[in-house]
Amino acid sequence: VSTQSTWVEYKRVFGNDEEMLELFRGNTKERLHMAFCMNPIGEKFRQHVRAFPSLIKFTTVNYFLPWPEEALRSVASQFLDGVEGLEMESEVISAFAEMQ
Repeated sequence: VSTQSTWVEYKRVFGNDEEMLELFRGNTKERLHMAFCMNPIGEKFRQHVRAFPSLIKFTTVNYFLPWPEEALRSVASQFLDGVEGLEMESEVISAFAEMQ
């Protein structure tokens, strides 16, 4: 979206700054996403949760645990099945598993 021409068009359509500000707030609420990563163990986490309770109340918590090596190899193998003429496939699969 081109910024200046879009806002000029919105101003022409809406006519006043209050309506444009409301449009901006609505778009921001709808489209703004953030990733906040921290260790859930320890005193610092408790301090943050006490200071900002909405961190827990209005968020989705995702825990990402390490995958077993066999699962990584299986996923790499599935993605490489369609690749024709791939030499050293087992070495490539091992490299993919190690990179994760």
